[in-house]
Amino acid sequence: GEMRGGSRRAALLLGWVSTVGGLVKPSGSAYRPLVLPLTAADGTPGVYCDPTTPLAARVFASCPSLSAGFYYDPPTLWGSNGGAQTILAALKRKTCAVVYTRELLATPDGGTLALDMLTSVSSTHASTLSAMGEGSTVVPIEETKARELANTRPFLLLTSGLGGGSQDSYVRSMAAAASTAGWHVAVLNMRGCGGSQITSPRFFSAHRGSTDDVRVAVAHCRVSAHLARDAPCVAAVGWSNGATIINNALAEQSTTHPGSTHWLDAGGTLACPLN
Repeated sequence: GEMRGGSRRAALLLGWVSTVGGLVKPSGSAYRPLVLPLTAADGTPGVYCDPTTPLAARVFASCPSLSAGFYYDPPTLWGSNGGAQTILAALKRKTCAVVYTRELLATPDGGTLALDMLTSVSSTHASTLSAMGEGSTVVPIEETKARELANTRPFLLLTSGLGGGSQDSYVRSMAAAASTAGWHVAVLNMRGCGGSQITSPRFFSAHRGSTDDVRVAVAHCRVSAHLARDAPCVAAVGWSNGATIINNALAEQSTTHPGSTHWLDAGGTLACPLN
């Protein structure tokens, strides 16, 4: 992955996600933050990493709130390595079935982004397999009255890993948990992902251009009453390659691409390739 600028910002962001374990709660707001149970055996917030690596040294040097006592010690069987975590999560995670309404957003170069707004969460657990459509239902927004509804809850935009989309079990799980915690949730399916059509020569890429697509989506959300026009907070969470894109978008909005129209108030990145 690539992070263009803002190395310290990304390091601080990693520490913030790992130590706070949720999204920042703006002063005076009434919603509950999304809290993730990433804690050490003694209950202190932690980071799961090898503290001897050069990357960890750079991150911890930029995060004064972290110390050697904050490293997370995962259970041996399920958390021994990233591969074990991925496989066991795919086999054991119980994810609620969800329903989205889909809007298609046009980009300046002719691309198409599929924005899926979460409209309902079922109490019935769906299969954990991430095959297209399994556990999720997508309804074109034109067939609903979603645009007539006004949202005043904090808004959360999710971006999946490379090639993924709103149908993936880990995305559904986060969307359902965030909605239960009081967030209004939408998932940004990058070009060609989530069953969306490819209408431009450029595909989903964390290397060039995808931060522009994030800004297109955020700008649309910020002027749409059914999404984030009246939201007290607009935040984003990404995984893997999607996390790289969110990191770059956060760095760029404070450097090369400032502006209130596409501003993210908060962000979190999960399993992000910082190096």
